[in-house]
Amino acid sequence: MPTLTGLISALVSMANNSLAKGTWSTYSTAYKHVMSCQEETGRSINFPMTKNDVLLFTSWLLTTRGIKATSAEVYLSALRQIHLVKGLEVPTLRPEIVKTVIQGAKHQDTIRDRLEGTPKRLPVTISMMKMIKLELGSMGISYKMMRLVWTVCTIAFFGAFRIHELLSRAEGYFDPCFTLLRENVKLKKVKIGKETEKILEITLKSPKEDRVGKEIVVDVYASHGLLCPVKAFEKWEKTNPPKEKNKPAFRDEHGTPLTGRKLNAILKRCLNEHIKYEDGFVSSHSFRAGIASLMGTLGYADNEIKAIGRWSSTAFESYLKLPRTKRATMARKIGSWKL
Repeated sequence: MPTLTGLISALVSMANNSLAKGTWSTYSTAYKHVMSCQEETGRSINFPMTKNDVLLFTSWLLTTRGIKATSAEVYLSALRQIHLVKGLEVPTLRPEIVKTVIQGAKHQDTIRDRLEGTPKRLPVTISMMKMIKLELGSMGISYKMMRLVWTVCTIAFFGAFRIHELLSRAEGYFDPCFTLLRENVKLKKVKIGKETEKILEITLKSPKEDRVGKEIVVDVYASHGLLCPVKAFEKWEKTNPPKEKNKPAFRDEHGTPLTGRKLNAILKRCLNEHIKYEDGFVSSHSFRAGIASLMGTLGYADNEIKAIGRWSSTAFESYLKLPRTKRATMARKIGSWKL
């Protein structure tokens, strides 16, 4: 018979695994903000929170801390989980007055961004991809590192990946349950129509669509051009460190995982002279936005654009049902775009 302690431990474990580690981190930050709000305002905030407590906290976030309205909403959402963790009934955390304040703050943020010209993330274009390839060859990094970065860029672009679906979050450690490993990336020959072609089969173990559920396999097709992800992968593989199946998929010649942060720094070095970063910037997430923008330009339907980027699990399932001939043709058409 399970003991009461054992049952409680099991419940705690299941509750802890209900959310991603990054989400728990946000909740922890929200709680620290509540404590700081108390100290700086001299007002005691008790749990469960009252409407006045929530209004005070919201006002403090927006004015004293200068947090944007969208971020304030995230912290308000976190208050619900904090109450649950404390074993308390969740009160009304968004009364009408708080909703009104948040909406007004959003309008102010929009006006401020327009007046100050806040830089926006730019989608990667075909021209930018060519610039990146050109600059990588002249920025003084090793040939092996150049091949690694270019491979990740082409796969991120044509596969519309979120960058941490491909890369490790840190150089010094990784979680094999969530990080893409070398064994999760396979170069395969498949029959497409009457021809046999190579594709990259990438198995995502914890995609955003289903964070702790079943794996999703994403096929990345050859574009047969200057930006071809399959060709880039094959060239990089020749310089790849030993193929250790249980290590992160994309590592440099020293075996160090490439991270999203490091890729962002390299992208800025590549494009800094071509883009005014004070007006708009390119980051690793720009590849995902880029493929959507380009497909729109090429006249693809909304459902096809959503499908290739997995913007909803339903759309992605529809994309998977498309014949490989259709998906391969899409890749070639995108890769041959001249602008």
